[in-house]
Amino acid sequence: MTTPAPTIPKFHIKREAPPVADELSDDEDEAPSPPRQKSSQNYAFEQSLQHYKRKAEPVKTEVGAKKSKKEASDKKAKASNTIDMADLVRSNEALKRSNDEVVRSNKAVIAANENTVRANEALGKELRKATTTINSALEVVSAVWQQYQTLLERDIFLRQQEMRRRGRDSDDDDEYNDDIPRISV
Repeated sequence: MTTPAPTIPKFHIKREAPPVADELSDDEDEAPSPPRQKSSQNYAFEQSLQHYKRKAEPVKTEVGAKKSKKEASDKKAKASNTIDMADLVRSNEALKRSNDEVVRSNKAVIAANENTVRANEALGKELRKATTTINSALEVVSAVWQQYQTLLERDIFLRQQEMRRRGRDSDDDDEYNDDIPRISV
């Protein structure tokens, strides 16, 4: 597949009619005579002005084109650098609302933390009370256990004495010895 040839832009060159010779001169090849009247001076001035305009036109378009491209890029740069105040105000308000939400959230977290601290302090107080109660109960259980041990030892001692006494009373009678349980400590 072939690519189409680039199109060449067509330039139309405006050509003005050759300057009209003075009505007094009959010879077309001669240069125009100097103007004698006010209107002919204006005409010559207009002609030279048009001549300079024609010469300046290509330069003007080249510089103008460059300038217009530069102006367009400058406008784009200014547009990208330009801040829309309404958008700025809206974004600031949205940011303020967001910050207010964060502040409210932080206050809620602080309140929850304070409640947790109070609950932990109350729990610690209750745990200290419970520990004191448990320690007291352990002391009571320990005392009861010691009393039980003492009573058990005393009971064993008394049974042994009873067995010795019975053994002396009836050496022949072994029935009673079987009734007494033997406890080892």
